[in-house]
Amino acid sequence: MSSYFRRSSGPGWVLPGDAGHFKDPVTAQGIRDAPHYGRLLGESVAPVLDDPRALDRRLRAWERRRECECLDMYQWTIRLARGEAMTAIEVELYRAAVADPALLVR
Repeated sequence: MSSYFRRSSGPGWVLPGDAGHFKDPVTAQGIRDAPHYGRLLGESVAPVLDDPRALDRRLRAWERRRECECLDMYQWTIRLARGEAMTAIEVELYRAAVADPALLVR
């Protein structure tokens, strides 16, 4: 599956969810990202729906935020989706995460 970010906002429009940003389901992050960023989008634009210029600024800011916050997981997902054997460092990372669940907090 091809992962992507694509332009997700413009004057008066926005692409939430997989339409604007998609990563292989191997990490199951899409199920988290869609409602999370949908909620953030709604909260951001609701106060300015009657102001087209402010709305466009909010849509661009929402898009940038989503891209910045999702980039690390996006890159890691691409790596995992290759289906290659884990490196020794990755094995140790997973072992450490099992021993210390605090490492799993984002």
